[in-house]
Amino acid sequence: MIAADIVVIGAGIAGVSAAAELAGDAKIVVLESEAQPGYHATGRSAAYFAAAYGHRTVRAVTACSEAFFRRPPVGFSSLPLLRPRDCMFFARQDQADLLRAMQDDNPGLEFLDAAAVRDRVPVFA
Repeated sequence: MIAADIVVIGAGIAGVSAAAELAGDAKIVVLESEAQPGYHATGRSAAYFAAAYGHRTVRAVTACSEAFFRRPPVGFSSLPLLRPRDCMFFARQDQADLLRAMQDDNPGLEFLDAAAVRDRVPVFA
């Protein structure tokens, strides 16, 4: 049996950061269901703001934070919290409805055919 004062569920950036902060004053156990820490959350959440990622509920929650990241309160940070980055989502024909649902929530998403993708990303030729 493992004894702990606090159990942190999830070893993404938030979970591990919380565990590290609490470890100075308590015995911490971090539980993670993936084979490695940060498998889902850390790479996407910390490195890329993706308003079009995930199912409708995830996109809605993400949308709630977008205004803050684009216009943080005065004095919050001297550096911008976001910078533009390109991203492409790929889908098979049978997944087209999922892309359309993402576009409904993010009207700025642009659909490209195979030729336009190859023009923008030549390694796909």
